Amino acid sequence: MFGYINSSQMGLIDNLIITVTKDERPQADYTVKFVDELGANIKDPVTRSGAVGDDISLILGDNAPLWNGEKTQKYIYKSDDAEGKKIASDGSTVVTIVFREAETYYAILNCKTEDDAQLAQLTGSFFEGESYNIYPARGYSKGGVYYFSPATSYNGITYKFPGSIESEIIDGKTTFVGTLTYTEDNTVAYYSDIERLALPVEDAGNGTGLGQLVGSADSWWSFSGGIFDRFSQGRGVRLNAESYIYTEPITASGVYRVIIYGRNDKSSDYATPYELGLRDAEGNVTWFNSLSIPSWAKAATGNNTVENVIIPAGSSLVIGYSGDRNEISFDDITLKKTGDIETATVTSAGWATFVPTANVTIPDGVEAYYVSAVSTTATLTQVETAIPAGAPVLLKAAEGTYTFTQAASAAAIDGNLLKISDGEAMNVLVLYNGDKGVGFYNWTDVLPADKVYLDVAAPGRDFIGFSFGEATGINAVESTKENGAVYNLAGQRVAQPTRGLYIVNGKKVVVK
Repeated sequence: MFGYINSSQMGLIDNLIITVTKDERPQADYTVKFVDELGANIKDPVTRSGAVGDDISLILGDNAPLWNGEKTQKYIYKSDDAEGKKIASDGSTVVTIVFREAETYYAILNCKTEDDAQLAQLTGSFFEGESYNIYPARGYSKGGVYYFSPATSYNGITYKFPGSIESEIIDGKTTFVGTLTYTEDNTVAYYSDIERLALPVEDAGNGTGLGQLVGSADSWWSFSGGIFDRFSQGRGVRLNAESYIYTEPITASGVYRVIIYGRNDKSSDYATPYELGLRDAEGNVTWFNSLSIPSWAKAATGNNTVENVIIPAGSSLVIGYSGDRNEISFDDITLKKTGDIETATVTSAGWATFVPTANVTIPDGVEAYYVSAVSTTATLTQVETAIPAGAPVLLKAAEGTYTFTQAASAAAIDGNLLKISDGEAMNVLVLYNGDKGVGFYNWTDVLPADKVYLDVAAPGRDFIGFSFGEATGINAVESTKENGAVYNLAGQRVAQPTRGLYIVNGKKVVVK
C-alpha cells in the first residue's frame, strides 16, 4: 500500500520493487437467485465464480428494485442468505436474494377554487420508493367562470407526490392527498386543453375527449419527464398536414385575443406554419392566412398571441397545420374577449360611418367609401373587398345592421380625408342627414371621441355633398336605381330637378 507523501517528506527513491502474486487457488462457480417471498424467480439466476472457500459477497446492484416483465409490479429488496456462505468446490453454492412486492401508493390532487369549490380531481398510483407527477390543466371552468392555476408563466404546474405530503389510509390504501387552489379570471371567455379537443370521445385520457379533429394527428404525445412536464396533463398534440382542430362553438360574438401554448421541437427557431380560421355551424372553414402563428424559439415552450380575432356567435375557432413537416406540439388555447364584434348600423338615410378594429371583409349589400378629395363636393372613392383596421369609411347600404367578419388582409387606404375625433371641441364637417340631404354638415362643438369627421377647413362650409371618383365609377354605384329615376349628388331621389348636376340611370346629367 502506498501512502500519501507531502512536499516536506519528499525524497529521492533509488529503487522501487512491486511484486504481483497470482491467486492460484482453485476456482468454482456459484449461483445467485432473485426470488419473491414465495420463492418464485423474478429474474434469471446469475452464475459467478470465485476462489473455493472464499466468503460470498453480493455486488452493487444485486439489491436494486426489480420489475416483472409487464412493468406492472415492482419488487423491493427484503433479505439474502449470503452471510457466512463460502464458495464450494463442486459449484453447488447458491445465494438467494428475496424481494417483496412494493406497496402501491395512491395520489389524489384536488383542484379547487379559493372558496373550496371542487374544479377537478386528478388521480394516479405509484409504487413505494418512487415519485409521481400529476400535471393539472392550467385552467378549469365552473358555472361559466374560468379559474387558473397559480403559475405565473408557461412553466406551469407539476404537482409531485409524495413530496412533503403525509400519507393517510383511505379505503385501506396508502394515499397522498394534495390540493391546488385556482384563482378566478373573469377576462377569459374560453379555455381548453388542445388534446381534449383532438382526442376521440372514446379515448379521452385524463379528460373528456370531443373528437373535434379533422384529418389526423402525428401522435398523442404523452410526456413523463423533462420540459414536457410543463404541459397540462403531461400531454401535447401535433397535427399532420391538412389537419385541424376546432373549439366548441363560441357563445358570444366579439373581438378576441387568442393565446396558444405549445413547444417548438426543432433545434432552431421555427416560423410555425399554423393558421387560424373560423368554422361555422355547417362545418365550413374560412382561413385567415395573414394570422399565421409566429415562431417559437428553438426547444422552448411558450405562447403565441394573436390580437383582434373576430368570432361570430356559434362559430368555432380553428387551429390548422399547412406545412409539410410538423414541429410544434400544442398544449392549450385561451380566448379573451377584448371588444364587441364588428357591426355597423345603417339608418333609413342609407349612409353611416364605420371604423373597424381589425381588417374586415365588406359584407354583401354594403359598399364602403373614403373621401379622396374635397372641392365643391366630397369625392368618394370605393374601398374594394376589405377595410383595413382603424380606417374610417362611409358605408352605403339599405337600412339595417351588418356584421363584418375577419379578413385575411386589407389594402392600405392612402389619402383618406376622413379622420377620427379624440373627444375635443372641433370646427369640422360630419356626416348628417339634414335639410339638404345626406352629406357633411358643419360641427362647432365637442365631437365625441372616436367619431368620424371630414378633415377640411369648415368655416364658410355649412354643407358639402358627395361626388364619386372615377376609380369607383358612378355607374357601378348607382346602377341599381330604376330607369328614369333622378338623384342629386348626395344620392337622394329628386322628383323635380332644377338647374344643376344630377344622376339619371347611373349617368351624370346637367340640367340647365
